Amino acid sequence: HAWQFGQRGPDTHRAVMLVGTGGYACGGRWQPRVQFEYDFATGDNNPADGKSREFHNLFPTNHPYYGYADLVGLRNLHDLRGTGAVTLHPKVIVELDYHHFFLAAPRGPWKNAGGRILASDPLGRFGRDLGHEVDLTVRLPLHKHLNFLAGYSAFVPGRFAIHNRGPETHHFGYIQTTFQFGQMR
Repeated sequence: HAWQFGQRGPDTHRAVMLVGTGGYACGGRWQPRVQFEYDFATGDNNPADGKSREFHNLFPTNHPYYGYADLVGLRNLHDLRGTGAVTLHPKVIVELDYHHFFLAAPRGPWKNAGGRILASDPLGRFGRDLGHEVDLTVRLPLHKHLNFLAGYSAFVPGRFAIHNRGPETHHFGYIQTTFQFGQMR
């Protein structure tokens, strides 16, 4: 959890975020793992009332937490997440994440991972349901200093997203390479 308080420009700022997670990992050849998580960050229903309520994720690392498509950040958010993973080979880990995203404040804006407004409904007519995201990732460490991550993400819009941005499913594929210099301690 985290609390934010103080002044944000002329507004009094009060915001909070909470994360709860639990899961189970098995031993054996495939080392299966399941995990369930709930993420919450306050939003602001009325930006003109002199009170700032939206949680600000200052230096976000969103990929591993709120979906690789980066359509959601830790602000104005309820995120119900389920994860399953298996180790196919000592160096190949396959992970499947499912997210169901909702707005915490239905009249507050939907913002992506970088804080850009994707849509808003100041009257709150279209509900809270942003949509569902599925992320499939494959991790392949080739060397102690070289790792690959490949994945595919699909975002299926919910009622709020459909009314504001359309019904199209968003697809996102990627390959990521990480090279580490020196030793990590």
